[in-house]
Amino acid sequence: MNGDEIAKIVDAAIRAHDAAHTGPWGIGWEAWAIVAATVVGPVAAIVVSLLMSWRHDARAQLRERRMRVFRALLATRGTAAHYDHVSSLNLIEIDFYKVSPVIDAWRAYMRHLNSGPMDRIMTPEEDKVFGDARTDLLATLLKRIADFLGFEMGEIDLKRGGYSPRAWGIQEHRDAAAKEAVIELALGRAKIRVLPEAPPPQQP
Repeated sequence: MNGDEIAKIVDAAIRAHDAAHTGPWGIGWEAWAIVAATVVGPVAAIVVSLLMSWRHDARAQLRERRMRVFRALLATRGTAAHYDHVSSLNLIEIDFYKVSPVIDAWRAYMRHLNSGPMDRIMTPEEDKVFGDARTDLLATLLKRIADFLGFEMGEIDLKRGGYSPRAWGIQEHRDAAAKEAVIELALGRAKIRVLPEAPPPQQP
């Protein structure tokens, strides 16, 4: 084997090696790897940043919804029939989903609220017993929510705190009695007493 033949063999080996390590458009695979890292790196960083930002925003929004529920229940703890109280109770099931301590206390409170007589107004004695139990169960619910949200609040303070004018409670009972009377009258179970009245004397 002479020198020319050896040179041809070496040249062929070099070309084969170059072909094996060359990507599209004659660019080496190592160069393509550098290009890919240059392009994909910033894009991946942006995607990760967006995902983290979205997750943070979702958590912040969830906490804000929970805080709205907590504030509304605190503000209306003395008036269970208030619209904000009822609507906030109905949101606990989803805003505190899988928060077992809160959900358990909420279910106990809801069972009690739905346990009163539906066909008549409570007697004063029944109303007091029912109201005392409602206050205790609501205080437990508020304490569970406060603990979960990171507030140090005693159950006794939650029970005794807040301000609800006595006149509101009186008006609530009067409204319920008036509605009950209208329903009884509409169903024919009550009557309206009509008394005759003498006409006024005529002037001479």
